[in-house]
Amino acid sequence: MNKKLKTTLLAWPAITLATIAICWLTGVVAEAMKTKIPPQQTIEIIRNLHGRVLVGYLALVLVAAPLWEETVFRWALWRLPTRLIRGNVALPAAVVSSVLFSAVHYIPKQVLFPDTAFVALFFFGFMQCMLYRKTESLWCPMLQHALFNLVNVALIFAFPSLSANP
Repeated sequence: MNKKLKTTLLAWPAITLATIAICWLTGVVAEAMKTKIPPQQTIEIIRNLHGRVLVGYLALVLVAAPLWEETVFRWALWRLPTRLIRGNVALPAAVVSSVLFSAVHYIPKQVLFPDTAFVALFFFGFMQCMLYRKTESLWCPMLQHALFNLVNVALIFAFPSLSANP
């Protein structure tokens, strides 16, 4: 098996589980602090999709989003600055890329505080930068992103009560 593919497939469960755990932990900490953080609004949208709209959505999140988002956030916002700017800009570029990645996924309801997935998606974006750095292939984060989205969509449908809005 190709070393880059093997690295990606080995990283996938760890990154996915850590991201989901961080999302859950953010909610637990917020609850302990008596802070109301809304659940990710995207979950409710996904659970209400059916038929062709659901198939189109799956094509979007499993193919188009990983291709586009990894090109923008990992290649344009992380890789290009690390190649074009002298000095060690990998960490600052990874932070900027990850914050913007997380912000793009935030859909505000009626509050100005990010949802429980905000911190987790920052972590996910940061780990995507590290995966790209390790493999030196944009295809690896793209595949990892598609697998991550597949797991999340499957969990939403397999365990609807876990993702239900309170």
